[in-house]
Amino acid sequence: MNATASEIELVPVPTSESDSLPERLLRGRADPYSLFAARNRLVHALARFNRQVGGLRALLASRIDLHPHQAFVAGTVILDPVRRYILADEVGLGKTIEAGIIIHDLLLNHPDARVLVLTPGPLTRQWLSEMHGGFGGQNFKLADLHPIESVDLKRWTKVICSTGYALDGLDEDLLAASWDLVVVDEVHHLLAASHLYDLVVGLSSRCRDLLLLSAVPVRRREEELYRLLVLLDPETYRTGGTNEPAFLAIYNAQEALGRRLNLLSHDLKDLELGEATEDDIITRLERLSSLPILATDREVGELVEKARANPSQAATIAGDVHFLVTDRYRVNRRILRNRRVRLITQERLAAIERRPALIRYDPDQIEAESVASVEGLLGALTTNADLSADVLRPFARILLQALVDPQATLEVLTVLKNATAAAVNSYGVETLNAVTGLGGERWRVQLKTAAAGVKGHVVPNLLENAIGLAESWRMSRSSSTRWEAIASFLHGEIDAGRKTLVFAGFPGVAERLASFLRDKFRNSDVAEFRSDQADMEKEENALRFRTDAKVMVMISDESGGEGRNFQFAHSLVHADLPWQPSVIEQRIGRLDRLGRETVSLHVTSNICIRTGSWEAGLYGCYHEGLNLFGESISGLEFALRHLQDEIIDAALRDGEAALYDLAPRLRMIAAEERSRDDSDALLDEASYHAAKADRFVRTPSVANETALEDAFVDYFRGISVGKGVSKHPSSDESERLWSFRPDNVPHGQLVIADKDASGESGKRTGTFQREAARRQRNIDFFSYGNPLFDAVVESLEHRLTGRTYAVVCEMPAAPSFIGLELMLAARPSVEAEDVSPSLYNLADAIFASHRRQLFVPLLQGQPANAPQLADILRNLVTARSSARWRDVSAEEVRRIIQHNDGDLEACIKRATVTLIPAAKMTFAKALSEPLSFENERINRQRSHLQSVPGSAAASEAAMLERYSDYIQNWEVVIDGLGFLALNAVA
Repeated sequence: MNATASEIELVPVPTSESDSLPERLLRGRADPYSLFAARNRLVHALARFNRQVGGLRALLASRIDLHPHQAFVAGTVILDPVRRYILADEVGLGKTIEAGIIIHDLLLNHPDARVLVLTPGPLTRQWLSEMHGGFGGQNFKLADLHPIESVDLKRWTKVICSTGYALDGLDEDLLAASWDLVVVDEVHHLLAASHLYDLVVGLSSRCRDLLLLSAVPVRRREEELYRLLVLLDPETYRTGGTNEPAFLAIYNAQEALGRRLNLLSHDLKDLELGEATEDDIITRLERLSSLPILATDREVGELVEKARANPSQAATIAGDVHFLVTDRYRVNRRILRNRRVRLITQERLAAIERRPALIRYDPDQIEAESVASVEGLLGALTTNADLSADVLRPFARILLQALVDPQATLEVLTVLKNATAAAVNSYGVETLNAVTGLGGERWRVQLKTAAAGVKGHVVPNLLENAIGLAESWRMSRSSSTRWEAIASFLHGEIDAGRKTLVFAGFPGVAERLASFLRDKFRNSDVAEFRSDQADMEKEENALRFRTDAKVMVMISDESGGEGRNFQFAHSLVHADLPWQPSVIEQRIGRLDRLGRETVSLHVTSNICIRTGSWEAGLYGCYHEGLNLFGESISGLEFALRHLQDEIIDAALRDGEAALYDLAPRLRMIAAEERSRDDSDALLDEASYHAAKADRFVRTPSVANETALEDAFVDYFRGISVGKGVSKHPSSDESERLWSFRPDNVPHGQLVIADKDASGESGKRTGTFQREAARRQRNIDFFSYGNPLFDAVVESLEHRLTGRTYAVVCEMPAAPSFIGLELMLAARPSVEAEDVSPSLYNLADAIFASHRRQLFVPLLQGQPANAPQLADILRNLVTARSSARWRDVSAEEVRRIIQHNDGDLEACIKRATVTLIPAAKMTFAKALSEPLSFENERINRQRSHLQSVPGSAAASEAAMLERYSDYIQNWEVVIDGLGFLALNAVA
C-alpha cells in the first residue's frame, strides 16, 4: 500500500537515550548549518536577554512600564522560595501590576499551575483584562460569567471570581479545589466581613502561595494588623496562640526602633559629609542596641562590639546592623508597602497636586421635586426601627447615586416596586456591605437583594409618588439639565485642546451621557469605556482616546476606575458622586498615576453638583471633611467603612444640613488616621531599596531586543516549511510586526500551550518591541509567557533540532582543517523538580551565560586555530563571508574521513573523554564568582531564618537547602556538535 504525507504531518521519532548528538552525527542525521547557526544565535541572544535581570523573566515579559519600586516588590516576591506576601503599596502605586508579574512568573515556569484571583465584583473584568493584555495572554476564566452549576473548578486551572459570587454558593467548591496560588484583592475590606474572612483563611490554609493585596494599618490598629497576618499565615498567627505576645512586643517596639534607625541613617549621611565622626556612629549603635527588644540579640551585640574594637569600620558595621534590625524586627518580613510621600522624597516620583473645582447647576422644578421625593422616601425608611441599617445603607447609596439621571432613578424605584419583601441573611448583608462601587457582573443581584430587604418597610404612597415624579422627570424637556452643565464645561476643554475623562458610575448612565454628548459635539468624537463592552472594543477606544486628536472626551463607568492608565488626560469630570469615598479615589487615581508629571503636575477633579440637595452636602463631607479631592485616602482605609456609614446615616437622619455639620468631625478623624510616626521606618526600608532595585529594572537594550528578534525570526524560518514567517504590514514600520504560522512547523517540534477548538495553533501576529506591545494590546508580545515564544525556547533545550551539522568549506586564504566543532554548556546535574521557579531561573541565568566553543581535529596532533575557525563559521551564513560552502551528506562525510585516514567515532570519543573534563576546569573558574556570590546570599538567608518562627520559615530553609545542592552539582554537556571540512580534499 502506498501513501503520501506532507512534511508538516510527519511525526519525528521520539528522542531516546541513544539518540544523542554524537549518535545523530555518526548516523548522518545532521541539520543544515544555517539552522545550527540560527539556533546558536538565538541561544546567545536569550542568555544576554536573561542576564539583564538576573533570570527574572517575568520582569522582561510584561507589557507594563515598570517603575523601580514595582520591580523591587515583584522581584523580592519572585526570588522568595515561599511566595506568601501582603502587597500593600498605597493606592495608585501598582499593587495589581506587582501581583500580575508574580502570577506571570509562576505560569512561565508552570503553565498548568492552578491560580485563583478573588476580588470585589466591580474589579473582576479589570483583572481579566490585565491578565490577558498585560501579562502574556494567560487563559483565565471569569467565574461570574457562568451559572454556578457550570463552573468546573476541576478542569479550570486559572479562575477569577468575585467575592460576592464566591458567597453565592461557590465557597465550598473553592475550598475543595487545589490551588498553587491564591490572590485576594482589597483584603482590608474583608476584615469586617466574617464569612469572606473565614473563606480566605480556609483558602490560605490550603494553598501553597498567597498574595494579599491590602492596605496595612501600622499605628493604633494592632488587632486589624494581626487579623491580616492570620490570613497570611494561619498556622503561625492563631488567635490566642503562642506567637501573639511576640507579635505585640515587636509591634509596640516599632516606633522606638524606627526613630533610632532614622537617627542612625542621618548620622551615616553626616559622616559622608564630614559632619559626624566614627565615634558618633558607635554611640548611635550603642543607643540602638540598648532598646529592650534588642538587648538579648547576640548578633546585634557582637556587631556593636566589633564597631567599638574597629572604629574605622564603624560605618560599614552600622550598615550591617541597620539591615539586620530592619529585616529581623519589622512586624512581618512578608509585608511590602511603598508610600507615595517616601518615593517623592527619594525623587523616585514627582509630587502631583490634587484640587477640586465645582460644576454647579440649579435643577428645574420637576427634577427638584423628584429628588426631594426620593430623599423623603429614604428618610421615612430611617424611622423604621425594624429595618437593619446594614440593609438600608447599601440600598440608600444605590438610590442616591441613581439620582444623577431620571432613567436610572426610575430603574431602581421600579426594581423596588417589583421586589418581594424578604429578609436578607448574613451572607447577603455581608456581600452588600463589602461591595465597592456599582457595576460588575453581579450588580443586578445586589440591587434586587437590597430592594427585597427594604421592601417590607417602604411606605407605598411615597414609593408611588417617587415613581410618578421620576417618570415625569424622564419625559420632561429639561431632563438633561445636569448633562447640559457638563457639556458646557466640556466645550471649554475641547476648545482648549484638553482631553477629558468623564466618570458616570451608575450602570447604564455612561452610555446615555455619551449619546447626549455626541449630539452636542458633532466635530469631536466621544469614546466610551463601559463594563458591558467587549475587552477588545474597550482597548481600541482607550487607544483612540490616547492617540487620536479628534477624540477629546471619554465617558467611562466604574470599570475605567480600576487599574487603567489615563494619566495623559488633562482633566477629570465626576458626572455623579458615589457615596463611597474609595470609588472617588479610584477615579482620581486613573490620572494621578506614575508618569503623570509628563502631562501636568496637578489633577483637577471637576465635580458636577446639584445645588440644594443631599449631594451638595456629600461634597461638603468629602471636600471639607476628608479632603478627598486634595489628597489620597492612604491611611484612611481601615476607617472608611465606619466613616462612610456615618455619612449616609447623617444624610438619612437630617439631610443636607446634617452632612455639613458632620464635616468638622470627619476632618478631625481623617487627620488622626493619616498621621505618621517613626514606626513606618522599618517597613519603608524593607519595601524599597534603590540600589537593590537596580537589578530588577534593567530593561533590554534596543540592540539586545533587536538581536533577539532577528535570531528568533531566522530560527523559526529554519524550522518551518513554506511561508512560516512573514513581515506584517503596519503603518508604523518602527513597530516591526511579524506573523508566524506554528502549523507550518513539522508536527512535534513545537508544543504550543494554547490552541483553538480545532487543535490548530493559527497565525500569530505581534512584535518583539516592548514599546509597540504596550501601545497595542491587541497583538502578541513575543517574549516569555507568550505561548509561541515559550514553545520555541523550550525546543532549544529539549529538542535535537538545529544542534548538529556537516559542512565542507573552501576558503583559499585559510589553513585546512578537518574535525569537530563542539558547543559546550554548563548545567546542573540534579533534578530541579523541588526547586522553586524563581531559584531555577536564577540558576539558569548563572549557567546559561557560560558557554565554550571547542575545535577537535580529526587526527590527534593536527593544529586547530580556534579563533580563526570560529570567525569563519560566525560569518559563514552572512554576506561578509568570502567562503564557498555547502551542507554535505553522510556519505560525503564518510568519504572525506576515509580519504584522510580518520575515524569520526574515535574523534568524538577523544573529545568527550579528554577535552570535556579539561573544559570543566575552565567553566569552574568562570563560575566561581557568581556561585560564590549566590552561596553568600543563601547563607545570609539561612542565618536569618534560624531566628524566624513558623512553618513558612522552615519551608523556606528547606527550599534553600535544595537550591544550594542544585547549583553546587553541575556538569558540562554538549549543546551542539558539527563536522567541518575546511579546504579538505575528498
